Amino acid sequence: MAVKREGAALGVQLSVPTMDALRLRFAELAPGHAHLGVPDPADAAAASTRLEPALRGLNLEEAQRLETRRRRLAAQLLSGAAYPAELQIFARFGIPPSMRREVWSSIMGVVESTGTAALQEAAKGINEWEWLTDDVLRLDVSEHCANDVSYFPFDEIAEALVLALSRDPQISSMCESGPPQMPILIPAPDAMEAAVAKEGAEQEGGLRVPPSGVVPFKGFSNYACPFAFLADRLETAYPLFRAFYCRVLCHLHTISNRPETLLQLCALFESLADTAAPRAAQHVKQLAVDSAPLRFAFHWIVTGFAGCLPAEQLLHLWDRLLGFDSPVLVAVLAAAIFAFRARLVLGARRLEGRSADPRPQFQKRAMKNAVTATRTALLVGGLEAKDARDVLRSICLDPFLVEEYERGHGAGPQGTREVNFCSIRFNPVVSLLAAVCLWGFVLYAVLDPEASTVFGEWQSYVTKKFTWLYIVSQDYWIVYLFPLCYYYGDMKLGQDDEEPEYGDLTYLAMVWCAGVAIGLIFYGASEPLFHAEDGTNKYNNNGYFNENDRAISGLHITLFHWGFLAWIVYAITALTMGFLSYRKNLPLCFRTCMAPLFGKATWGWMGDLLDVLTIVTIVAGLCTSLGLGARQIVGGMQRLEWLEGTLTEDQLTNTAAWLIAVITLLATASVVAGLDFGIKTVSYTAFMLGNFLMVVIFSLDEPWYILNVIVQAVGYHLAHFVELAFDTDAFAQLDLGNGRPNDGKGAHPSWMDWWTIFYWGWWIAWAPFVGTFMARISRGRTIKQVVLYTLTLPFLYAVLWFCIFGAAAIRMNRRAIWLENVGTELYGNADYFLHTDLTFRPSGAGKCFDVPASLPGDAYSSYSVNTDVSPVCKFSSGDSSGYWFDLMGQYYGMGNSLVFVSIVTTILYFVTSSDSGSLVVDLIAANGREAHVVQRIFWAVTEGAVAIAALASGGFSSLTALQAVSIVMGLPFTIVMMMMCTSLWRALKVEAGEIAPRGQRPDWNLPLYGGIFDAPEWVLTFGRSKMPPLRVFTTFALATVMPPVLFWRSMRAMSKYEKAPTHAGTHGMLALVLGLAFKAFVILHIVSWVYQADANGPKEGKAMWAMAWVAYLTFAGVLSLGRHQIRRLYGIEGSGIEDICAAVFLYPQTLCQMLAQVGSEPAPKPVYKKGQESKKTDVEI
Repeated sequence: MAVKREGAALGVQLSVPTMDALRLRFAELAPGHAHLGVPDPADAAAASTRLEPALRGLNLEEAQRLETRRRRLAAQLLSGAAYPAELQIFARFGIPPSMRREVWSSIMGVVESTGTAALQEAAKGINEWEWLTDDVLRLDVSEHCANDVSYFPFDEIAEALVLALSRDPQISSMCESGPPQMPILIPAPDAMEAAVAKEGAEQEGGLRVPPSGVVPFKGFSNYACPFAFLADRLETAYPLFRAFYCRVLCHLHTISNRPETLLQLCALFESLADTAAPRAAQHVKQLAVDSAPLRFAFHWIVTGFAGCLPAEQLLHLWDRLLGFDSPVLVAVLAAAIFAFRARLVLGARRLEGRSADPRPQFQKRAMKNAVTATRTALLVGGLEAKDARDVLRSICLDPFLVEEYERGHGAGPQGTREVNFCSIRFNPVVSLLAAVCLWGFVLYAVLDPEASTVFGEWQSYVTKKFTWLYIVSQDYWIVYLFPLCYYYGDMKLGQDDEEPEYGDLTYLAMVWCAGVAIGLIFYGASEPLFHAEDGTNKYNNNGYFNENDRAISGLHITLFHWGFLAWIVYAITALTMGFLSYRKNLPLCFRTCMAPLFGKATWGWMGDLLDVLTIVTIVAGLCTSLGLGARQIVGGMQRLEWLEGTLTEDQLTNTAAWLIAVITLLATASVVAGLDFGIKTVSYTAFMLGNFLMVVIFSLDEPWYILNVIVQAVGYHLAHFVELAFDTDAFAQLDLGNGRPNDGKGAHPSWMDWWTIFYWGWWIAWAPFVGTFMARISRGRTIKQVVLYTLTLPFLYAVLWFCIFGAAAIRMNRRAIWLENVGTELYGNADYFLHTDLTFRPSGAGKCFDVPASLPGDAYSSYSVNTDVSPVCKFSSGDSSGYWFDLMGQYYGMGNSLVFVSIVTTILYFVTSSDSGSLVVDLIAANGREAHVVQRIFWAVTEGAVAIAALASGGFSSLTALQAVSIVMGLPFTIVMMMMCTSLWRALKVEAGEIAPRGQRPDWNLPLYGGIFDAPEWVLTFGRSKMPPLRVFTTFALATVMPPVLFWRSMRAMSKYEKAPTHAGTHGMLALVLGLAFKAFVILHIVSWVYQADANGPKEGKAMWAMAWVAYLTFAGVLSLGRHQIRRLYGIEGSGIEDICAAVFLYPQTLCQMLAQVGSEPAPKPVYKKGQESKKTDVEI
């Protein structure tokens, strides 16, 4: 740094840290961390016309929750006698105001008695001797404190503090920066020598004025004013003020070559200003010969923003200064504000008003020159704004840190689209399109009697064509979790100091209830029997399994459908959303999962489309569950004789509709009550009632038999898991005459459609709903904990549930069949033991038999059973959902009671699913914010209304159609889930420092989601985003019809930057192959279409489509090779799989991307390190 003084230049080398060093040192201030000091968003909304979206705050609920958690942690640290270093780390994220004095005192080791003694000595000196500096300090207090709206009640305390500091002779030796100035020495009159010597102000050469050696300057009293907010007594305030001044504030006005003193802070400001706003900095230097950006910031740096910021914001800043034990943040904040207001700086045309303290000028309303207006914006608009997010995010180095996740162009969180209507904030595109699509599906399902058939055909088509994708994706996800937990298992879904919001048992209950819904009751007893007895799967129709083998295989398949692979999709979604939302502060909506891959497009129309599909899928699935589950509840109520058993189909439908309305009202009340009371309470109650049923059935049945079944089922399942996990029924799905097995053995051709793919599609379609809900309740948990509670424990619970109820159902079915056979054998009447109770039973239900106490004949001499477990019923697929009630009815005459508990449990599971779904839809429609109560009611009522409308108008077939829609949506969500895995992995690698953050790593000049795909966003934002230039459209069109031309141009341009340029002939050969393959693809497809239109045409011509796709894959292979070479040359992060996918699915955009990249020379690939040594720079001030 060259310091110019009176025409002569004195060269002084000052150490200025690099941006990497700053990022490393102040890593806790990165935007991804939650900090105190963020206000109610109403302030942000009021200031939305002048603040960038990035500067808007957290909502009130989040801010309150953060402060409560921080206050609890502070109390724990203080009560546990934490080391000062631990408290400093705590202070880096902000200190709750009520705990600030205690925390500061502990960090600085303030001993109140010592400070009080110094205060008393200073008071004696003030009473005995008057120093010239005393009047200076009193004048400064009256000018700066007495006239300040925040501090005028405390001007007497401020005056006492600064006078005591000026008289404290120990200050000079206590200051960590060394003496702030060269001492002013005066000869001591004889009468003063003794008193002054006692006061400690005498030293060699004369008396030190003032005794502390700190010469006051204008605004010095601002240092003391904030301490009036920390203590109401002078005796308490002074020790804090004294310690904080000597530790931090003294650096700010110490002119020295020592580290982190005034010269170094000024040099750092100049360096950061030149880096973050080079045009503005250069513009200021050109306004006058001796002008520099430091003119704007010098007063801020010297005062540490005291007198510039409101008291609470200032104390939040000083928390960080103490936490990091460094005043460097003052220079960083000053540069951040300069960069934030750079646009106004550029508007200045002349520099006027050169007073030492320009602040009085800023208060004038009528300003005649642009630079004064600029200063007003810098100081008043940038510092005294009500929205503390402005200050906080400036402290967080936002102007210098390139955010890892780019922002969109809207007014909502992260730049999403948002409308604020009467305090109801929602995404208009997502909400309206979702509502239109949802009701469109409902109307189609209601008005077209063939809708259920059409949607069913869609479901069958997806199963037939994409079984392989569903199967391999599930297997990939389960394997994916192993390295995820191994490498990043200790990383939290939230900040490092956050603790889980919910206890383990409550958390497990909410996870379980949201994930399984009413399926536990619906399939708990019947599914194992389906797989054991119906003769349609590869186990029960293989020709050699006995009855025991079929039973254990039935349980094995059931656990497969409800076990690890069922919950894996929820776990991955919860991990991705929870990490990105709670650790990186991105919105809690499904689109967030794509942010690491799609950047700012995530917050634009692509993200809107994904959220629309998510809402439609969630509501369709919930409506289906409501309708079909209501039918089961109605059946249970008929068995309890609460409803007549002779209801017609229309009456059953109307009753189910009323039942849905009641459940919807309960769910709405739960949603309005909120997550912490309503949903948590209902989930916990349902969970405990399910446990009650499980324990009762385990105890009243044969406990030792059930324990045997549990052990055997787990072993069998684990032993055959891999076999079943990769099974696609490849041969069984072949059609008649098209390769179907000739022996009639094995699975039914539609078994995959009926069961496994139905389940996989259902779980995947519900992943946005359940995964989002799990992410919402997983805040503060590590990745390992989330995997444990959303994957491992649910599997173990599923083992208990299905083995207890499934084993009991299998035993009851066998006993009923045996009694039927014994009746035929002994009495010639299969119905001899038939149970003749007059209570209602559906027409499709199996027969029930009374268990006799004894049987005649020597063959049955060993017959001994518990007759209190009676009657026993046969399983019938015609009443599979009612078999649960048959099972409950056999135990000790408690059937009605257990059926009642089952119905209540089912209703509570319904309510839990509905209110959880409403919460998730609210979050998505409100861009990840906690929605207004009106929005919660709207979506909760909408779910019930859609179900009732579909049920009342089209019957249960309409709900089946909606169910098929939800399952078919599992196909695109499978693709999304695969990308989500890559997205989460990349985000974790960046967070762990294994990949350089954006801005430090090379990237594509044109992302795949940019270019022509920016045009819809320009329309939807009404021109706020940039419209792609015309050449983007022409280049895309050329790439579409003439890909070899762009390929040749890209490869030849690339060769200019290669160390050993590739020969033009090589590129010419590749372009030729690519062009011929592309032409062959087009021509062969046309030939195939022509010959297929002619039924009598040659067979060879009809098969040309296969040759066309071979040509296309050749074309894509050459194109991916070119993209790979460019990516390697420019050092861009990626993989060969990404190159192939881009070439196959987006070849025109891939060519545009390649051409755009080679338009600029490759920058030297940076060597990314988490921290680098500070470098020496010369900065002129």
